[in-house]
Amino acid sequence: MKFLVAAGGSGGHIFPGQAIVQAIKSLEPKAEFIWVGTEEGKERDIAKLEGIPYVPIRAWSVNNEGLIWKIQAYWFHSLMTLKLIRLLKKEKVDAVITTGGFTTASSLMAASILKVPIFMHEQNVYPGLGTRMFGKHAKIIFTSFPGSEKHLEGLENKIRLLGNPVRKEFSRLTYEKARQELGINDELLVLSVGGSLGSRNINDFIRSISDDIEVLDNVIWIHVVGMDYEEELEFYKDKKRIKALCFLQDLPRYLAATDLLITRSGASTITEISVLGKASVLIPSKNVLDDHQTMNARVYTDNNAAILIEDDRLQDQESKEIIFELLNNDKRRRELAKNSRGLAPQDSALKIAQEILESL
Repeated sequence: MKFLVAAGGSGGHIFPGQAIVQAIKSLEPKAEFIWVGTEEGKERDIAKLEGIPYVPIRAWSVNNEGLIWKIQAYWFHSLMTLKLIRLLKKEKVDAVITTGGFTTASSLMAASILKVPIFMHEQNVYPGLGTRMFGKHAKIIFTSFPGSEKHLEGLENKIRLLGNPVRKEFSRLTYEKARQELGINDELLVLSVGGSLGSRNINDFIRSISDDIEVLDNVIWIHVVGMDYEEELEFYKDKKRIKALCFLQDLPRYLAATDLLITRSGASTITEISVLGKASVLIPSKNVLDDHQTMNARVYTDNNAAILIEDDRLQDQESKEIIFELLNNDKRRRELAKNSRGLAPQDSALKIAQEILESL
């Protein structure tokens, strides 16, 4: 049995694809895979790690407002679709699995034309354009959170709410083990992250409250400034309570050990919060399509599982008060952590793999 996996761009699309591949391998060791991704994306490294042949394609977003850009995007999309039609025929692919990103549109179009079975995974509450456009051609649409079905009218019979797959590291980690391995004793560990590239607004917010953090007892604060904001490190070099980094190499272990997480609300992040059972303050990014991070965050706030602060309200006094009230309120943090645990379905990758294999 041979699968084409289309996943590329951000980790939020790549890691679910990797998790599904690993799960299918565990159930069907003879299964073969081809990974389609962007020309320079980190998904190439993931495919290599999994021992999967990698096929790069050019992928352009059609969401840019410029007419010339749209013409180029559709032109390359057509060329890549033809390339993938040839690939699907040559490799005799049995099914296509997509987890999002710009590379999926051409894969979905090619599979639709050849009537190759399509299995789509949607990470966000509000489905992406690819899911909305090609959902009618899918055999199964796997969703991550309740509410997605409202935006996929007429496709309810294809939807399976099985959650968002996470990397194996997260299922193996416990709070106690992670803290022991990191050498953290009774201190309160706070982790603030603005995404892999970083966030100007979140960085400015942590700067603005840094003096108040410094006078706290028994707190370790790790702030990830992001790869685009390396200059921020200079500000924190003499801080005693705050450790600033461009990138946190061992993020899963630190997430497992943390007592309070301040972060964006991308699909992978909020799933990891649920799997690990963490108290969190979610700050949805406004620089995403369809404001999907706000919709993701609302699932948690509606279930008293997180607190939401709007990105443009970070400098308000109320935002500062929210953070420090949580630092001083063990009961409230435990409540948020308890409510977040299990909010997203567990063992998602294995359940998705089982559904795929059983339907072929």
